[in-house]
Amino acid sequence: MAAQMDRVPLGSASIKLTTIHLSPKIGGKGEAIPVKAHCLLLIVPGLACLGVLAAGGNLARFLLVLCVYGPFLWITVTVHELGHAWAASRCGAAPQELLLWPLGGLLSVAVDGQTPRERFLIAVSGPLTHIPMTLLWVFLAWAFSGFHDEGELAEGWYQRKVAEKYGWDWFEELALTMYHMNILMALFNSIVPCWPLDGAVMAVSIGLMCGKPQDKVAAYCIYASAFFGLVIFGYGLYELITGRGGAMWVFMGAWIAQQTYLLFKERK
Repeated sequence: MAAQMDRVPLGSASIKLTTIHLSPKIGGKGEAIPVKAHCLLLIVPGLACLGVLAAGGNLARFLLVLCVYGPFLWITVTVHELGHAWAASRCGAAPQELLLWPLGGLLSVAVDGQTPRERFLIAVSGPLTHIPMTLLWVFLAWAFSGFHDEGELAEGWYQRKVAEKYGWDWFEELALTMYHMNILMALFNSIVPCWPLDGAVMAVSIGLMCGKPQDKVAAYCIYASAFFGLVIFGYGLYELITGRGGAMWVFMGAWIAQQTYLLFKERK
């Protein structure tokens, strides 16, 4: 999700991983975007792996969950945020910093005079990156499915060892899991109208483009964010009570509530 600089304070509990440059060759303006990792970033793969161990899962399942909720998720989130950064650069807004944290990614953007149409383009560019990523994982799932009885697909020691012990089904399941994750991330970010998720920014931008008063659009955004934030929080509590996890949904609902409250204060 893309956020205005003063909307989501990133804090200091993070470490710098690298710097990504938006080259003019790809439509950027040479901006340097520091990529940082929050100190709690490992909590998601950690909880996921603990869930596998608690359920008595085998090593193959443990490795699958570790890869999906670790490096592959972080790469997916980074590409999503770079989609926002590219669009922001094209629309004259300056991407400032990218933070990877337990709930995904936060891109700080210095918004300055962008029209509702430009803000819509910035918001929608993140979810759109999941289209090529989904197609890539569909292709990989198809490719891996053809190697069940054929032998090796790659020369890497790690690939050979996993394939020899668990079969190529492991790689196919990895690809299918990432395929489903990309679809869910695209839909969640596009449809859920909770501030400051992409869906809320797109809805607000559409309302302003249709000539609706800014105050009324802000009010609708607050009501929708409060309602769906409570739904997400309640779903997380239900999952926790029934012993099926849900901690991250509770965290997400609480964070949305905090962001909605900040928006409410600004409106007043």
